[in-house]
Amino acid sequence: MRDRIFIGYIFSVFVFLFPAVLSAQDDAIQKAPVLVEAKPGYLSSVSISLDEYSLFEVVGAKIVRINGENFKDRSDSDKGTGRAFIKPETVNKFTLYITDSLDRTFPVIVTPSAELSGQVIKISDTSLVKPLPPSSPALPATSRHELITTLLEAMHSEKVPSGVSVKSGETMVDWWQESEMVIIREYELKNLIGYVFLLKNISSTEMVMNESEFWVKGAVAAAIEKPNLQPGEVSLVYVITEDGVN
Repeated sequence: MRDRIFIGYIFSVFVFLFPAVLSAQDDAIQKAPVLVEAKPGYLSSVSISLDEYSLFEVVGAKIVRINGENFKDRSDSDKGTGRAFIKPETVNKFTLYITDSLDRTFPVIVTPSAELSGQVIKISDTSLVKPLPPSSPALPATSRHELITTLLEAMHSEKVPSGVSVKSGETMVDWWQESEMVIIREYELKNLIGYVFLLKNISSTEMVMNESEFWVKGAVAAAIEKPNLQPGEVSLVYVITEDGVN
């Protein structure tokens, strides 16, 4: 009888604690919401937990598809809600291409961090917000992360904020035998240099690219407009370094 009572007690404790264990990760996610201001087709960036899932949402729409590499997607467990649970599979930066129900695609550079816990990442389309008047002074970028974000935004926009210098031209780069690659613009912000490449697939087969292939020495960010190129197709490639491309 005592054995039955003891086993029943252990079972009760397990039943009581098990849901708490399952929900612990989701509880942690809800404690630290982060708003990412983004524009369709323009790079934005965010840091997320390396060890836990983070919940991605798009304000005012549902996520329908996420492309990219080096991450786990637990979205099937939240099917129909338009949300996505993402966990990095690498310590290196990578890019997510998030497409929503309004057919907008947001490329987001993700930085995994072992110091962060799971959190909610809310992507807000700033192209829907009325821009500031041209005479408004540029906001100062103080941290390294803010400097990188400022430079990324400048590389994707026709408007160059104060403090960022830009130089246009055509400099051929010897990268791959199957491609032609030209530096068409260079941006500079303090100790950061941003390069915009125009890459063309000159082979007879499809070219599949990964951001990691553009992480040259000193790189702090890299992104590809179109990771897959058919013969003759072109794509813009964005690379930011701290000491220039060798």
